[in-house]
Amino acid sequence: MEDAAMGAGDFTGRLLWSKAGAYVCVLFSRDGGLIWSVDRLDEENLRISVFHSGDGTMAHSLDLEDPFGDSALRLMDIPGSDAVTLELAAGQDGISVYELSIQQDGLCSREMFPQGCYLSPAWHPDGSQLFTLENDAQVYACFSYPALELLEEQGLNDGDYDDEYEEEDHYPGYGMLYLQNGQVITQIRMSGSFCLILKRWNESVNGLLPDMSLCLRVWFSLRWVMILPCIPSFNRARESAACLYSGPALYTISLIC
Repeated sequence: MEDAAMGAGDFTGRLLWSKAGAYVCVLFSRDGGLIWSVDRLDEENLRISVFHSGDGTMAHSLDLEDPFGDSALRLMDIPGSDAVTLELAAGQDGISVYELSIQQDGLCSREMFPQGCYLSPAWHPDGSQLFTLENDAQVYACFSYPALELLEEQGLNDGDYDDEYEEEDHYPGYGMLYLQNGQVITQIRMSGSFCLILKRWNESVNGLLPDMSLCLRVWFSLRWVMILPCIPSFNRARESAACLYSGPALYTISLIC
């Protein structure tokens, strides 16, 4: 296929169908019957298309303006819903997140956070709430879904937002994970990245990993969270620690990398 085209194949490698275009991101529906896609028409215009995955026929299409021009795009699904989200991120120019859903009259879009520059959210496993970060004010927020009513918000220091992040090491990161028990894991970026666990919005556990961690990968199951620090490639052998978190207990496992 040509660059930026989209297609589907079987497990033998045979191409079943293809679509020409400048496709930036794609996402399967939960049952695998549909493929959501975003085709960049030009710097300011996008085409959201939904195809039947079996034969590539188009089910729905919607044109959407990119308010920032040439934004970075990301599609994500929503737990317990057939709708998806589309994030348009343009750094300091702004961030917008749209909910895309198939309604009786076709494909519809809704800007989820017109009042601020919120990131693509982490979703509660039952889809009833979402957790996100307002990127300008650097404030975490929890919303109900689908009403999108603001339930709670707080900065890392729980209170005065002004000059709260004078130290760049304390800037919030973009990695977030909503757990089954209602707690949230989020990443603190810049030098010495580590995890913060927010409990009921008024407690935090800092330093879940030592400051030597450059970045984190998180695996999630209904009972356990595994957090693995990234070891620099120039260190051929180094002992590190993976963390298993379950409820109030935190366990460490030594690793030789």
